[in-house]
Amino acid sequence: MKEIFSIKRLTAADLRAGGAELIGTMLLVFIGAGAIVTTRSINPDLTLAKLLVIGLAFGITVTIVVAGLGSISGAHINPAVTIAAWVTKKIGLTRGLVYLVAQVAGGIIGTLLIVILVPVDGGDLGATTLGQGMGVGGGYLVEVILTFTLVLVIFGTAMNRGGPLPVAPLVIGLTITADHLVGLPLTGISLNPARSLGPAIFSSEWTHHWIYWAGPITGGLIAAVLYEKLLVGPPTEE
Repeated sequence: MKEIFSIKRLTAADLRAGGAELIGTMLLVFIGAGAIVTTRSINPDLTLAKLLVIGLAFGITVTIVVAGLGSISGAHINPAVTIAAWVTKKIGLTRGLVYLVAQVAGGIIGTLLIVILVPVDGGDLGATTLGQGMGVGGGYLVEVILTFTLVLVIFGTAMNRGGPLPVAPLVIGLTITADHLVGLPLTGISLNPARSLGPAIFSSEWTHHWIYWAGPITGGLIAAVLYEKLLVGPPTEE
């Protein structure tokens, strides 16, 4: 327990990795949330085409970011992933804190770029909100389940030395896309507190915002602990 609370002096590698996390999260929010803003400016109703555009925007962006920045920071670009990695001792507290600050900053900057560059008058700027008829408890569980799926895939590919590391970016991106196809009409789908925070700040949309922190973090922790302690665990004799 003491090991995961041990804070070490920041190194240049920590700062470089934090910079990668900031850039990756900024791109995720700018492209992903930006797709929501642009599609809604055309048609306020969520059509199948818009659902696919938004899902692919997030999925493809994550694929690109993981492939491009994964060797530097692991490309968590998500506080839920970083917290899960810290709890399972795949990352130290010092770097974990750097990642969290960088991810939140990246999400805010990404949304600011939407405000500056995308011609839209008002709107929610891609803020995550519960779908029609979706209750608070149901929304929380949706975020838990879908983030659980994402983090399980991340631990099974990018964080598992014996896993299919070369295809990890593609598999993670496809998981993001699949999660959006299911979750977008239900919760607006976050999977990532940093992705939800920026749009919430600039659009002042805070309704049930806690769901988009508690759900992903809970789902990520369950997936990480389950994978490390149960699915992998210590070597066994056959």
